[in-house]
Amino acid sequence: MKLQQDKYPVFFERNGDKVIMDWVSGNIGYAILGMAASPEEYPTAQSADGVIGKCLKLSTRSTGGMGAMMNMPMAAENLFIGTFDTMSALSDPLKATQFGLPFDLLKSEFWVYVLMFSNMIFK
Repeated sequence: MKLQQDKYPVFFERNGDKVIMDWVSGNIGYAILGMAASPEEYPTAQSADGVIGKCLKLSTRSTGGMGAMMNMPMAAENLFIGTFDTMSALSDPLKATQFGLPFDLLKSEFWVYVLMFSNMIFK
């Protein structure tokens, strides 16, 4: 993980010392709203509670008053390969996210541990 503009977490993959790919999230859109006081408060963040070392923590977050005014009260957690266009995020959010990139690497291993829980109450 690295911090973009000393604010929001950006996750990346590397081969030795060389960064070969940045993973994308909607954290940049959340940063524009100014809702997070620390990197841990973003919808897509790093946590020390991993099964082995650190892990990725995905949390749905409120977008506050500004998000409510734009009829976008929640920021969903996400992590994907592709692009996120902040210029169209507010005017046309469905077009802001472009999934996928050409992929020419061969993975020998990919480990994922998924812990799911919810403390949401629906009325």
